[in-house]
Amino acid sequence: LNDIVLENFWENESEVNSVVTSCYSGIADGNFLKQAMMWGELRSDNVTKGLINPNTAFVNHIQLPEMLEGNILPTHDIADWSSFYSVINRCNTVLHYAPEVVDRDPDYNESEWYYQRAEMYTLRALCYFYLVRSFRDVPFVTEPTIDDSRDFKVPAADPDSVLNQLVLELQEY
Repeated sequence: LNDIVLENFWENESEVNSVVTSCYSGIADGNFLKQAMMWGELRSDNVTKGLINPNTAFVNHIQLPEMLEGNILPTHDIADWSSFYSVINRCNTVLHYAPEVVDRDPDYNESEWYYQRAEMYTLRALCYFYLVRSFRDVPFVTEPTIDDSRDFKVPAADPDSVLNQLVLELQEY
C-alpha cells in the first residue's frame, strides 16, 4: 500500500523533481564518492603504502596493498560500478519520462524541462567520464531499466564512441 506504482507516477513536476534530486543524492552517496576517490587518487602517486588501520581504512585493508601494486581484480571493492550505473539509470529514467509530464502538468513547462534535461545529460556524462577514464571500455546505456524485460548483459562500448556521444548531447542541451 505504501508503494507508488509506475502507472501512478510521472504525473507532475514534484515527482520529476524528486527523481532529479535522487540523481544528486546518488552522487553524494558515500560509495559513489569512495569509488571516484579510489579511481583517481588511489591510482595516482598521491597515495602510498603505509600502516593501515582496518577500523578507519578508506578501502578494504586486505585489498589495498594489491591495488597499490596495480593488481586489481573484479572482486576488489574498486571494481564496483554499481553506484555509477545507479545514477546513470536515474538520469535515463528522468530523460525518458519527464517529457510526458510537460504535457500533463501545466505548472511544469518546457523551459523547466529544458534545464533539467541539461542537468541529466551532464550528470550522466560525469558518470561515464569517470567510468571511461578508469576502465576504458564500459557498457553504454541510454535507456532506463524499468523492469526485468531489459537485457542486463550490455556489451562494452568503444570509449571514443561513448565520449563522442556524450559531447554531442552536452552540446545539444
